[in-house]
Amino acid sequence: MDASPDRQSSNEPPKSVRMKFRFNSATQIVEGEAPGTYLKCLWQMPESGLEFLLVWRGRKIGFRTADLSQDNKSERLPDGTQIWRFDRVFCKILRPDRKYGGTATLTDTYSLGTIEEVRQALDIFRETLVVLDAAHERKSGPHPKAQVEFSEQVHRQVQEGAFLS
Repeated sequence: MDASPDRQSSNEPPKSVRMKFRFNSATQIVEGEAPGTYLKCLWQMPESGLEFLLVWRGRKIGFRTADLSQDNKSERLPDGTQIWRFDRVFCKILRPDRKYGGTATLTDTYSLGTIEEVRQALDIFRETLVVLDAAHERKSGPHPKAQVEFSEQVHRQVQEGAFLS
């Protein structure tokens, strides 16, 4: 096994994907240094888990903690660490259209060209959510970083190529 110091662990995103993110308090979104890359936490629908919109490389990608609010397993630990748990990724997100009535589709189910792109999107989502959580919790003092976990179903779907076009 190669133990060279420049070898990346399998938990780290590829160096080419790494970008800096910052929380924009005026817009309440996490912006990436790449133009048009951002994460927005969507207001919660009473019946569903928390939903997030990641815009990356011109794509709108939806993430949901759970389909039903009672199935949301995210939690804040006693030491302050936020554990975000997601059952749905690359998912359709609908919202009431307040301007025209009816329903608006914010994101549709999404598929990407390669498994590497899928992993990059998940890694960028992880990074942006950690920044978002830190910005919101900074008001109450320092705390451990947030952690993002995907369900076994999501891991299985990634391995099986469910998000590939």
